[in-house]
Amino acid sequence: MNQNSNVTVDGLFSIPVYNISHIDGFDLVQDEIKKALPKSSFKRNSKDGNYPVQHLGHFVNETGFLGNWISDNKCSHFVKVLDNAVQDYANVIGFPQGRPDPNIKFDYMLQSWVNKFDKGSYGDVHTHMSSDISGVYYYQTTGKDGDFFFETPIDQVTCSEAWIQLSGRDMVVPKVGQLMLFPGWIRHGVNENLTDDVRISISWNIKFTGPRKLSKGFKK
Repeated sequence: MNQNSNVTVDGLFSIPVYNISHIDGFDLVQDEIKKALPKSSFKRNSKDGNYPVQHLGHFVNETGFLGNWISDNKCSHFVKVLDNAVQDYANVIGFPQGRPDPNIKFDYMLQSWVNKFDKGSYGDVHTHMSSDISGVYYYQTTGKDGDFFFETPIDQVTCSEAWIQLSGRDMVVPKVGQLMLFPGWIRHGVNENLTDDVRISISWNIKFTGPRKLSKGFKK
């Protein structure tokens, strides 16, 4: 690197990924999910209804991607943890754009569902283009049951040998109690589970609707 103080190398268009390695209130959230799971039925994704082709390969609860499993099952502690994370993430990245005061919280529409990955299950590369923020929480995982990955959105880097190292995937080894938030437009997926263990995660999509009215909280 040139030692001249007038020289800089700036990173442009960085992608903000919010990661809590182990949530506060872990035991309470885990207990809520444990009680709610037996009430849910699951089916492997198909090309019909709420189960688009790009999500073939693992089980999702019966209401699919258009329901709100977290709220429907009254997971109040989970709601609080997720809302705190969403508001913090939005504040850090200055989103929604043009918010008049970083201390103002925002309402949003929330869709949420449960994923089950048994042996042979996977998640094809996909995006959540209609979502401002997407995310995942790991309820049950060994960390060996298929890595989560992000895929570079910069397709043009493959055109140059000099920049080819920027292409490919950024792998995430999941941990129980981990929560991530990321832009819905970034490509992501899950590698095949080659173990006999079943991984269970809760995912969601968020669409901001406007400044929060204190009497209402977030919207379903």
